[in-house]
Amino acid sequence: MQTHSTLPYPNGWFAACFSTDLPAGGVLARKLCGHDIVVFRTESGVPAIIDAHCPHMGANMGIGGRVEGEALRCPFHGFRFAPDGGCISTPYGTKIPPKCRVSAWYVREQNGVVLVWHHQRGHRPSFEIPTYELRGWLPLLTRVFTLGTHPQETTENSVDLGHLTEVHNYRDLEILDPLTIDGPYLSVRYAMARSGFGPLRQMQTRAEFRIHVHGLGFSHVEVEVEAMGVQIRHWVLCTPTEGQQCELRVAGSVKLIDRPSRLSPMLSYGPRLAASKLIQRASFHEFCGDLSQDFDIWEHKRHVDLPTLAQGDGPVGRYRQWCRQFYAQVPLVGPTI
Repeated sequence: MQTHSTLPYPNGWFAACFSTDLPAGGVLARKLCGHDIVVFRTESGVPAIIDAHCPHMGANMGIGGRVEGEALRCPFHGFRFAPDGGCISTPYGTKIPPKCRVSAWYVREQNGVVLVWHHQRGHRPSFEIPTYELRGWLPLLTRVFTLGTHPQETTENSVDLGHLTEVHNYRDLEILDPLTIDGPYLSVRYAMARSGFGPLRQMQTRAEFRIHVHGLGFSHVEVEVEAMGVQIRHWVLCTPTEGQQCELRVAGSVKLIDRPSRLSPMLSYGPRLAASKLIQRASFHEFCGDLSQDFDIWEHKRHVDLPTLAQGDGPVGRYRQWCRQFYAQVPLVGPTI
């Protein structure tokens, strides 16, 4: 596996877990950009993220720690820490040492995801992730992959139009809205033709994709297959953990289908919810399959700081320039094709 030595950890919002992974009282050990952190949810339902190692004697509180009320109890000696990182009690009933606290991380819980803010220089969040309307949409289906790659590489797929035909066998690519950049937000919309999915595999379909990218850790893809009356959402959430490793979280949802008969006469005999769930499972399986076609490339490619871009690649150069804002040390960028 090649290294990504020219790409340091980026700044931005990254997924720590899906909301369904963290029930009230739940505790998860995580790594983020080389840091050990602990993700927990208080008994009242508030998500919190703090540095994992207890300042008392160094235990990793994500391994064996437990939630008591609105605090996390260290498994080693029982010191308790609030979501702001401050120690609120010792097991001895004695005065809390004045320096007994850990760093707390900025947390947001939106769209079924618990997000954590990372900045190399410790700056406060400089942008936010939008919240999407969830009424009328099915609960998320989710998967997590561990890969040797970097968030800039995975997010670059959004604008690398040349690989869509070569790797994923999409056809008749059409740019509907060109790349738009607004600070940390990037968007593009295009249409492609491909075969259907699941029980609709024999159908040839035209799908429109609108990509919303907020930093390098949060991508939201809206898919519409007008001929089928299907609307799909995908989330692609790449979190750098340690060294060259990332956790790639993906999720998918389908809007409740109004007329299942447009998909297949067989689906017209069942309830809309059952038909919608069938399409959700099939489309998410297909999405994960498409995504996995990139894994070997991501894990074995060498990051080229100054790529020799060609017409037809898509706006990779503009994307690379946009990426510079997420690094304390700015990497090189190539031409702006």
